[in-house]
Amino acid sequence: MKLYQAYKKVVEELMPIEVAWFTTFNLNVELFEKFLLGQLGGKEATELKTAEDFEALNEEVKDIDIKVFYDYQMLDLQKPKKTTADFIAINPSKIYKEPSEAIFHPKVIFLKSKDNAYIITGSANLSFAAWSINEEAIIVRKISKYRNAREILDFFDAIGADTKSLNSWINTLPKQTSDWKFVHSFNKKKDIIEEFLPAEELTVWSPYFTEKTSTLINVIHNKGINKLYLVPDFTESGKVRITADELKIINKSDYCELKRMPKGTIENYRLVHAKVWLTKDKIGVGSWNFSFGATGLNTPQNRRNIEAGIVSSINDKDSQKLLNNLKPLINSEELASTEEELENEKEFLNKFSYSCNICANWQTFQYEFNEEEIDQNYKVRLPHNNKILYPLDAINYLSFFESYVKLLSNKTFSIYDKNDNEIFQGFLLEKEKTKRPVYTYSSLKDLFEALIDYNSSSSEKKNIAYSINGDSDDAKGEVTPIIKFSKSESYYLMFVSFQILHERIVTAELSELDKIGYRHPQSLTNISKLVSESTNNAVKELEQDSLLFHWFLINELNRCINRFNERSDTPLKVVLNSELSNAINFSDLDKIFIKRLKDDFKYEFI
Repeated sequence: MKLYQAYKKVVEELMPIEVAWFTTFNLNVELFEKFLLGQLGGKEATELKTAEDFEALNEEVKDIDIKVFYDYQMLDLQKPKKTTADFIAINPSKIYKEPSEAIFHPKVIFLKSKDNAYIITGSANLSFAAWSINEEAIIVRKISKYRNAREILDFFDAIGADTKSLNSWINTLPKQTSDWKFVHSFNKKKDIIEEFLPAEELTVWSPYFTEKTSTLINVIHNKGINKLYLVPDFTESGKVRITADELKIINKSDYCELKRMPKGTIENYRLVHAKVWLTKDKIGVGSWNFSFGATGLNTPQNRRNIEAGIVSSINDKDSQKLLNNLKPLINSEELASTEEELENEKEFLNKFSYSCNICANWQTFQYEFNEEEIDQNYKVRLPHNNKILYPLDAINYLSFFESYVKLLSNKTFSIYDKNDNEIFQGFLLEKEKTKRPVYTYSSLKDLFEALIDYNSSSSEKKNIAYSINGDSDDAKGEVTPIIKFSKSESYYLMFVSFQILHERIVTAELSELDKIGYRHPQSLTNISKLVSESTNNAVKELEQDSLLFHWFLINELNRCINRFNERSDTPLKVVLNSELSNAINFSDLDKIFIKRLKDDFKYEFI
C-alpha cells in the first residue's frame, strides 16, 4: 500500500494538522474513517471498532477542519457513518447552475498545518481498491509558493469550501514561479492539452476512453501534438476499453499509436487506474481519462467533468524511464471490447436526480436546510424518526431533541419525489459537534454518585449513549439504558445528589448552565431519560416502596428542571407520570405532608 504509506508520511510530517480536505469520485465511508481519518487522529485502523473508539477519534480530530467532497451519485452506503467528519455531496449541475451530465471526478488531498501544507493528487479515489490493489499514480508536492496555493484554493472555493481563513497563510508565501501547476476544471484560460504545448509527442496512460476516441485524437492533433501514443489498461478478460470500429480508425492514423505495458496474468489482475500525460519535459498526473468530458476539448462548459491534477516539469532521463518499458500493441482490434462490455465496465451510479446537504445543529437540536429552490412535492426521511416522511420545504428548524440519540448512530437521510421514488440519499452534516451529548449512565446509582462527585472524571462510570457494531453492515441505533434500581437504593444518596445539582444550577454561569441542561452525562436531559425509564419499570412492578421512592425522585428532578427553566432561554419539559400517581395510595396524612413539600420545596403533585 504505497499510497497509504505516502499519505501517512505527509500526515506525520505536518502534525498537528489544521485543515484536511479531500475530494473523490466514489466514496467508501469505512476506508476514509478507519484509515485516513484514523491517521489524522493518531489511530490505526485496527484500533477503531466500537462506538467508544470512534468517539475517541472524534475527540482527537475535533480541532481539524475536515471535509470530504464526493460525487453525489457515488456514495457507498453499505457501512454506517461513525464519525462527525463532513461528507459533502457535489452535484456539477449546481456548480454550473444549469442541467449537466458531468461528474465530479477529482482526487485531491489538501493537508495543512500551521506553517506548512501539502497536496496529494492523482488517480486514487477514496475506495479500498484504489488504496490497496489498483495500480494508481499520484504526485505529492509541498505547497511553498503563492501561485500553487492560489490555484488550490481557487479550486476548493469553486466547489463550496470556505477558504477565507486561509488567505492570511497564502499571503505569506513567496511569489516566485514553481516547476509545477495545480490544474483544474475551473481554470478557464487553458485546457489540459495547452498545459503541455509546445510538444511534438504526447503519451497518455488511461484506463477509460471516450466513445469517439478517434475524434478526440484528431482534436488533440489539431491542437499541435504531432504524435500521440495511447497506453490503455486491460480488462480482466484481457481487452482494451475501446470498440473494434474505433480501433480500426486509430490503427489507420498516421499520428496515433497504441502501446502497452508489460502484460500481467488474469490470476494477478490489477486495474491500472493511473491517468498520466507525458511529454519530453512535462508530466501530468491527475484524474483526466482520455475523454472529451475530462479534457474539456470541444465540450460545452456545463458538460465538462470537474477534474484536477498536477502538471510538473520532468527531465528527459525520468521521462525515458517511463517510456522504455512500453511496447507496440499488436493486433489491437482482436482485443476490442463490445459496446455491451463497455457498458458493464462503467462504474456504478446511484442515478440520483437530486442532491442536497442537510445539517443537524447540536446547539439547538434542530435541522438546518437552506436550499433556495425546493420542490414542494419532495419529502425526506430523517434519522430521528424514520417512520415519517416530512415535507422537505418544512424541515428547517425541525427539532430532533426527543430522539437525538438516534442521530448519534444513524446519520443517513433520503429524499423522495411525489411518487415516493427515492431520488437522493446522503449523510447529515453536523454543526456544533463538540456539544453532542454522547455519554450517559446505565444506572441511577452511578448517576447519583456522578452528581455528588461532579468534578472527578476518574470516578464516573459513564458510557456511550448508543451502540454500533463496528465490523457489521448494520448499526444498532439507540440503546435503552439498563436501569438497576431496587428499593434499597439510598434516599440519602438521592436527596444529596439533587441538592448539589440544584445549587449548581443556581450558581452556574450561562455557558455551564447549557452543559447542565443538555451536554454532560449527568445533564438534566439524561437524568430525565433515566428517571422516566426507571419509573416505568416501577409502575409495572407495583411495589409500594419503590413507587414512593420514584415519586420523590421525579419531584426532586422537576424541582431542578423548574429552577433551570427560570434561568435558561431553552427550557426543558418536566417529567410527568400519571400512572405513578394513580398507583400510589396516598392517605389523608400523606396529602398533608405533600402540601408541606409543595410549599417548602416547590414540589408539584403529579
